Amino acid sequence: MGVPKFFKWLTDNYPKTIFFEPGMYVQNLYIDANCAIHPCCHPSENPPKNEEEMMKRVCDYLLKLIDVVKPTDTVYIAIDGVAPVAKMVQQRMRRFKAIKEKQMKNKILEDNNHPVLPDSWDHNAITPGTSFMYELNKRISSFFKNNSEKISAKKIILSDSSVPGEGEHKVMNYIRENNLQNEINCIYGLDADLIMLALTLNSSNAYLLRETQQFYKTPNSDYPFQYLNIGILRNAFNEEFRRLIGDDVFSIENCIDDFVMMCFLLGNDFLPSLPSLKINKKGLDILLDLYCNLFKTHREYLTSNEYINKIPFQRFLEKISEREEEDLLKIYNNNYVKKISVDPSDPKALLDSMQIVNDKYIDKIRLGQPGYRDRFYYNYFKISPPENDFKKSIKVISQNYFDGLAWTLKYYKKGCSDWNWCYQYHQAPLSSDFVKTYDKLNFSKIVVEGKPVKPFTQLMSVLPPESSHLIPSNLAENMIDNESLIIDLFPTDYQLDYMGKRFLWECHPILPIPDVSRINKVVDSTIFSKGDGLRNKHGKDKVIKDA
Repeated sequence: MGVPKFFKWLTDNYPKTIFFEPGMYVQNLYIDANCAIHPCCHPSENPPKNEEEMMKRVCDYLLKLIDVVKPTDTVYIAIDGVAPVAKMVQQRMRRFKAIKEKQMKNKILEDNNHPVLPDSWDHNAITPGTSFMYELNKRISSFFKNNSEKISAKKIILSDSSVPGEGEHKVMNYIRENNLQNEINCIYGLDADLIMLALTLNSSNAYLLRETQQFYKTPNSDYPFQYLNIGILRNAFNEEFRRLIGDDVFSIENCIDDFVMMCFLLGNDFLPSLPSLKINKKGLDILLDLYCNLFKTHREYLTSNEYINKIPFQRFLEKISEREEEDLLKIYNNNYVKKISVDPSDPKALLDSMQIVNDKYIDKIRLGQPGYRDRFYYNYFKISPPENDFKKSIKVISQNYFDGLAWTLKYYKKGCSDWNWCYQYHQAPLSSDFVKTYDKLNFSKIVVEGKPVKPFTQLMSVLPPESSHLIPSNLAENMIDNESLIIDLFPTDYQLDYMGKRFLWECHPILPIPDVSRINKVVDSTIFSKGDGLRNKHGKDKVIKDA
């Protein structure tokens, strides 16, 4: 998912990066396949009749993408495998939230004497380890073996859902490991993450492919697809940095790496944003201005390759914290969206009105107003003075957040350094407290630790009890049995965090962080059938064609 609203910010500011050129020469096409799997399996219109039709649509669409680009050398198809625990936390929140939203919608409909929403195919089947994904892996492999002659590329590789790693990161690892940065690469995918990752390749020959309707601004909408030119984007960033810094005495590679690092502070799949920074409240523009003003004075970069530079980053945080109260007031004052009255006989209008949520809470924190610090930490972290314990707790939170920034930077630049790390809280620390504790933090380099979990461990970590039918029954019972050793990880009565939010899409469920070590013990102690056991194994990339 990446940085929320980043793609809109980018296309608003740099519309010339978007184009389409039929027959453009491309050597390698990389497909982040989940971006095709989801719309093929549960489109907004004309839904498939069954899973057989879903799989056919997926295969046909993958072939269509290849035909649009016509790569000469390689097609690399990457399906999401098991993710690092840091990403599993976000996947868990998304899946639990979908259940909560459906319950909320049904209650509104019931209260107004409308039929509830019909049962539908469980989208959570698109998770590594399910029977659906196991069969889809086989179908895609067989399809491309049978249709390889229709594809001009010399090589076809499938990294299916049994191979650990997120699809876009498997793509980046393949490019880096095979030193393909200087070849003409096209990556299909919808996530803003891909833009950040493509920028970190330091390549001017990279393009992203998206469906036209996924772009906010399109210079030529006659084509169903559009490219985003990473080379032009890099040049645009170069001109932007030159304008803001006032000269060209800088390394664009270093500045782009620093830009990617700055974006982490706006929130991503692994970390929440600093409370005083929101991209829809000019957060990215604020960060760019602060960064360039500091750079003019000190000529130091925030990062060196995959590591954070301690002192320059500290200076950067200090500048963010200096304006914290001002920015908090701008974000959270006048944040109210008036809810219009709707006709209760109109079910669509009722469900649309549900999206406005600022009437669901009383703002007890009042960010930016006197005393907000204590109220913030009590509400989100359940900590409060005495001061010594308070300071110790904030240091722990700040350390975890800094570790997350360091982990994410390394993940983007080199790959996963620790499969088991995750951020333990639902909110980031205030930037002012991050600065106060900064000198006391441990800045030792992250070492490679842990291994990817097995597919069934991920399923148990991310799925709500309502999706237990996707897991072998003797394992799934641990989600609903009150005597289960991990029953506390599967709450059925949980709340969404509405505080400071205007719209439902901004809210996340307040859930316990999945305790993977405890889940692993339960999975390891469960005996599976031979068929189920095959779904719980890690696989390797498959070379389907190598002419």
